[in-house]
Amino acid sequence: MKGGRIIFKKNNLIIREKLALVILVLFQLLLLWFDSGLELVIFLTHYSGCILIRTLLLILVIVGRYHLFPLCRDSRMLLFGFFGALLLLTFFSYYPARLGQVWLSWFFYLFDIGVFSVLIGIIFELTAVILWEITKNPRPFGLNLSLFSQRMRARREITSVLSKFIFFYCCLGCLGFTLLNMYYLFNWRLYLKLTAGIVLGSFLWLVGSFQKRLQNKVNSYLTKIDLKLEALLKEDRVEFKSDELRFLQTYRQLLSASTSIVLRWENLFYLFFGLFLFMILPRK
Repeated sequence: MKGGRIIFKKNNLIIREKLALVILVLFQLLLLWFDSGLELVIFLTHYSGCILIRTLLLILVIVGRYHLFPLCRDSRMLLFGFFGALLLLTFFSYYPARLGQVWLSWFFYLFDIGVFSVLIGIIFELTAVILWEITKNPRPFGLNLSLFSQRMRARREITSVLSKFIFFYCCLGCLGFTLLNMYYLFNWRLYLKLTAGIVLGSFLWLVGSFQKRLQNKVNSYLTKIDLKLEALLKEDRVEFKSDELRFLQTYRQLLSASTSIVLRWENLFYLFFGLFLFMILPRK
């Protein structure tokens, strides 16, 4: 009964967080409507790109935070990402110079970049937590890599999270390309190849980094097994040690298998579907 109450409270908190994000973005769109002079036709035509970017970014953040990576939370990284984005958007944007001394315009502008900072802060939080879990955390996602069963589970957990993470960033990349395509002319083929290379390179580097961590956990055991095997093979009557040899060989194979990263079909689906999205983006 107590566990049911905790789950119910957690679900209510998630619903309230989602609702808060939706309300913030709706206020963003409302400010754009005010800026259009409350003319619906102008709002839907002149600001169509702004509406698209804000709506898609909201959907990506909600899907990433609450569905793809519900356990990747760190309030410190969230605050750091929020204030970092707020400072960068405030001091490196060209738009404030055009606002003059109209304080209402300044308020609208600061609210708009404040909402963007919240969304960027959530993206930064997810990114920081996932990279920490894969590359640095001694117990990634609470799993002890010194234990065989938890190493096997960690392999599945990390490959699942990492493939979704790459898919999430492919979607963000598509959103960024859509924004660039609306306002700038650029070499689409070159940027597409660079982005695909960065995505694949990041994926392989992270997989290799975690596999090396797994190997470091079993290297000492493999060395001991190899020494024992060598000692047995050098004995004169090795045929009487056949059972022990088979046991050591099987044990070594299991240890080696627990360090190899195997991508399942759903992992490959997330990876290649994310890359496929780049290929179907609309272009000018």
